[in-house]
Amino acid sequence: MPGSSERSSASPGAVAILAFVIGVASIIGIAVLRGPYGPAEAVASAQGADDEGDRPGNGRSKASSSASASHSSSARVSSTTAAEASTGEPAATAEPEVASDAETALAQFKDRWRARDTKGAIAAAERLAELDKDAFKDNDLQSDLVGLTQQMSQMPGKEAERVFTLLTKKTAPYGLDVLLYLVTNKGGSLAADISEKLLEKPEILQRGTKAMQVAYKLRKASCPKKKDFFKEAGEVGDRRALGQLQIISKTSCGRRNTCCYEKDKDLDAAEAAIEARLGQ
Repeated sequence: MPGSSERSSASPGAVAILAFVIGVASIIGIAVLRGPYGPAEAVASAQGADDEGDRPGNGRSKASSSASASHSSSARVSSTTAAEASTGEPAATAEPEVASDAETALAQFKDRWRARDTKGAIAAAERLAELDKDAFKDNDLQSDLVGLTQQMSQMPGKEAERVFTLLTKKTAPYGLDVLLYLVTNKGGSLAADISEKLLEKPEILQRGTKAMQVAYKLRKASCPKKKDFFKEAGEVGDRRALGQLQIISKTSCGRRNTCCYEKDKDLDAAEAAIEARLGQ
């Protein structure tokens, strides 16, 4: 039958075309679904494997760790810079080990003071006082303490109290030599004013050496009262008392100066005794 013959011949062709179309569509569909990743990458992407917490080890990529470290370092630098700007001092270095002997403590003090680390310097000085109070007889050490006291007297909080406690208690009698020097040579400074107020207290003044005490008494006494200390100065005084006596002896008498000691035998004797003791 013509009709039957046409259906029979058309059917295989239609089936072939349909099969071809379906095959092409399947290939395209699979490619689209897979995307640019392979199966493993696709799963990893879907699960968020790029999240830091899913990585082995510290969970950070090198780039992430470097960036974080750089940020932390910058933060520390910024913090240090801010601290230096607010205090006007170099950032404090790491705390030194506690010295076990006086030589080490003295070296630590000098290192800290050279670096202008005032808190480190005072800590080392306090340790030195515990180990060897006699070390504070040294003129060079006392000179450094003059500078340290001037700086710390202007610091906020209890830092000023700390340095004056060192001088009046922990290193007495030698620490009071520093107070006297500040009074006589650094007048007008805050450190000198504080030192003056401390030395005016008899219970503090008596902690100093006899030579230091008589020098201060000669300085503070009114002109008529200075004579009361000439004999004591001759017996125990040093170059500091001698300096005060020389100031007195050089004061000329006149109508406006009713208190003077020109050709005073006690004054001359005191000066001569000190000069002999000093080998002058």
